[in-house]
Amino acid sequence: MISDFQAAAALRTSLLGDAIALGPHWIYDPSDITRRFGVITGPVQPPPDLYHPTKKAGDQTHLGDQVVTLNASIDACGFRFDPEDFSSRWEAMWTGYGDYFDKATKVTLAARQAGTPWAVAGAPSEELGGAARMAPLLLSDAARTEETLIAAACTQASMTHRSTLSLEAARFLARAVWARLDGATLTQALDHAAAGSFTELPAISLRSQAADLATSGDARHIVATTGASCHILEALPASLAIALALASDPHRALCENAMAGGDNAARGLVIGMLIPEGPAGNE
Repeated sequence: MISDFQAAAALRTSLLGDAIALGPHWIYDPSDITRRFGVITGPVQPPPDLYHPTKKAGDQTHLGDQVVTLNASIDACGFRFDPEDFSSRWEAMWTGYGDYFDKATKVTLAARQAGTPWAVAGAPSEELGGAARMAPLLLSDAARTEETLIAAACTQASMTHRSTLSLEAARFLARAVWARLDGATLTQALDHAAAGSFTELPAISLRSQAADLATSGDARHIVATTGASCHILEALPASLAIALALASDPHRALCENAMAGGDNAARGLVIGMLIPEGPAGNE
């Protein structure tokens, strides 16, 4: 059973992973990240010439802001996940939003503004961001059982990332996070997640790839090998490998993930859930 303390730690560390990623977000060259920021040890000021000109050190990226909105919805609904309420709040948060909009957001907003119901308005996106957004569900009624968490994780992801690969990534992460916070080691949790039923996500091979890459202990090598983009087949195995490689030091994992570049924000959200600072035992 997941305790509120464990769930809160996973949410807090997930958001920290996103916040640390903010400064170098979408910089693909790690040497450029080092040149601009030196060694990252926590949140840093994002450059005004890049993707987050209105943000300051410690803020969330556009992905983290959506996590905050999901959390606010759950809180307002009496710790109940209400997808219609979340959809409404999600749409409202972009009014006057003076920062980065990703493609899935633009496509979904256009559909919503054209009158498409929230349940079918999501973009056919295969980016990790939708699945990575799930941490607040751990503090909601959705966390009653593993199956209810999986269902809610898939629902919230589909609202903006309505592809089979996105839904299967959400299912994988829900299974992994549930097992992890229920007392499994990270290795056991990922084995449990990979044993699920998938049609498009090559869960077993991604799990194996992550284990192999983790032996390097180097986040930059991991990301250079998988690819640094937001696509699930690059970002998910990179996230798993970094978490495995640096499970004993979650803060270092989040900082090294940020310095590895690319879509470090989605990866940071995932890594933070898998190796939360505090209650979950280290690998």
